[in-house]
Amino acid sequence: MKNVFKAFGIIALVAVIGFLITACGGDDNGGGNTPKTAIYTGAAGGETYTLKITENTARYTAKIGDAYELICGTKKSAGKVDKVEDGTLTLKPSSEGASVFTASVSNNNLTNLSGNTTWDDGTPFTAPGALTGGSTGGENPGGGSNMTWTAVADSTFGYDISAITYGNGKFVAGGERGGMAVSTDGETWTAVMNYDSILAIVYANGKFVAGSSGGKMATSTDGETWTAVADSTFGGNAIYAIVYGNGKFVAGGYKGKMATSPDGETWTAVANSTFSTGINDCIRAIAYGNGKFVAVGQKDQNIVGEMAYSTDGITWTAVADSTFGNNAIRAIVYSNGKFVAVGDSGKMAVSTNGTTWTAVANSTFNGNIIYAITYGNEKFVAGGSDCKMAVSTDGTTWTAVANSTFNCNRIYAITYGNGKFVAGGYGGKMAYSSGN
Repeated sequence: MKNVFKAFGIIALVAVIGFLITACGGDDNGGGNTPKTAIYTGAAGGETYTLKITENTARYTAKIGDAYELICGTKKSAGKVDKVEDGTLTLKPSSEGASVFTASVSNNNLTNLSGNTTWDDGTPFTAPGALTGGSTGGENPGGGSNMTWTAVADSTFGYDISAITYGNGKFVAGGERGGMAVSTDGETWTAVMNYDSILAIVYANGKFVAGSSGGKMATSTDGETWTAVADSTFGGNAIYAIVYGNGKFVAGGYKGKMATSPDGETWTAVANSTFSTGINDCIRAIAYGNGKFVAVGQKDQNIVGEMAYSTDGITWTAVADSTFGNNAIRAIVYSNGKFVAVGDSGKMAVSTNGTTWTAVANSTFNGNIIYAITYGNEKFVAGGSDCKMAVSTDGTTWTAVANSTFNCNRIYAITYGNGKFVAGGYGGKMAYSSGN
């Protein structure tokens, strides 16, 4: 890399979403190119349940914790896959008092219990394939603590890793004092020349965009050859967060500064991010989902959490109550229908709309700072100080990871891509996991 990063640093959050047999969400799919549907029916607990399968969900993988929807007349019952073993897929409704519904699996395909053998338009029905089972144990509501992590032998970093993202077939990581590296598998890394601390990296719209501790930005299509952005509009202020959504990049950083760009190259400063602008104030992270950008951070020496939302990245509204109180908010992700924000004192909160927030009762971090969160392989994964980690399928109920296997002291960044979670942190430590 050329001397384009003469001031760099990152927080990166990547959310990768996965689902099972997502039933059609209603009896009427609307007009246009309506997907064909097939119906499976079966009796359980004295009731007849109907599992509606749409044509475009024919190749999803069923695992413990996968979501589904049962439709019984006008009644709908959402739930999770409870067990996949011995040729049987067991679906456990989440509605109170509902019965377990069991469907048979033959040759890794879901087969009819009874009912239609054709699509709803009368054409021959082909059973959804690739319904392969995960673990054969029972319910695991918190996502499990059995994630196995393997330490990366040589991350190429000599100092802290601040950000990791995935795109265009490779992981790109950045950190303090000129650290930057790329990897296709998350295990073997190659250093990329850089000259300053990178705090934020994102991949979207065909390119990587990175920001640094000195307010500099650069772009790259491959993560290895970078082009400096002429004017990030941040001056010499650190850029801690970059996200893409609604057709634009949005970046935030020190002293509440924020800017938007349609291409990651030409940036326009946001007049008022609603964040405080003092010397101890900053925007730490930004996520996009459900039609909104949500930014999080902190203000003043007493460290009070701040949060704001926007539909366009330009006009922002402060969130009245993030539930974090006198705790910095360090990271945020949107996936699986909700925002999940994390921060100091082990605090977490969830929201479906980015405006109204509910505190998580127990993050399992026991007062430790949570620096990073991502989503992949049907689960949220968070990491923080003392190298603590936790996983959740819904963002609300969390299970501590027994052993992250690498002594990182603090986990600053986590991402998911190419079938792996990759985490990095203090002292250049890095590890990867398939997330099972």
